[in-house]
Amino acid sequence: MVWSYDWIADKVEERSVAVLMAKYDLYTQQTAAGPDVSLETGELAKVDTNGAMLFRRLDDGDRGPALREELADFFSVMALRHPATVVGYPLVAANFVIKFQEYLNVANSIDDFHSVMDGNGLGNIEISEDEFNIIKNENIHDVDTVFGQIFDSFLASGGNQDVPFSHVITDPSGREDLKNRLLSMEWNLGRSKRPKLVIGDAGVMFQHGDSDLGWKAVLGPDLAMLITKQKQPISSMIGDVILEKWQVDNLNMEMVARSERFLVGSSKRIVEKFSQYMVRNNA
Repeated sequence: MVWSYDWIADKVEERSVAVLMAKYDLYTQQTAAGPDVSLETGELAKVDTNGAMLFRRLDDGDRGPALREELADFFSVMALRHPATVVGYPLVAANFVIKFQEYLNVANSIDDFHSVMDGNGLGNIEISEDEFNIIKNENIHDVDTVFGQIFDSFLASGGNQDVPFSHVITDPSGREDLKNRLLSMEWNLGRSKRPKLVIGDAGVMFQHGDSDLGWKAVLGPDLAMLITKQKQPISSMIGDVILEKWQVDNLNMEMVARSERFLVGSSKRIVEKFSQYMVRNNA
């Protein structure tokens, strides 16, 4: 049980975590045979079970590079399965295809193409020199058809257009870039002197809204994982830091600002205190 504030009901009450922050049928796939929930009951159930084991190791004092790497993979899955990611996926896919086509048009060779893609942060695309030459020599109508098919394939990744990201859950290679981004940052487990942290439906918070700069994840009433980009060499271990009162307040205020409806915590007084700011932000 936790103390929970619901913005719609506008009150703080003690509730079970089993009924909080859940979105029903988000991963259900509609098939000719009826609803298919195998992604949630199968692969995602494994992800959640593994996540619980990773946090238990963290609680037991493990701070090693192996745990850090496994947590990076877990956080990548959590970011990619978030409803906001699911909703925004078609627009991101469309923008990517537009950029893909634009860079192909200006590139004179396959090396030029890879250089332009890398320079714009889009990474390497698996396209051979023969494929590059074929696309470059096609007429405009055929090229548009090709890129239309590419866009459709993005939306159908994993075999279902309603769950376009499902392949990154079943195939770890699909989340490798995000995982490597996390592993290139400094990791610290922050612990507050008192259990005064609140958790909202924002989940993971990005530094200045940019996942390239850092991640902040509140894990409990007195724990938060702080993953930040550093100029100096980083450690392969997870560090331990003490969160000062001002850091706890800053984390809580940012969580309130980014959350839309729910706020939970172990203290009724703390949830009531910060829920007041949430009401004003959403009014």
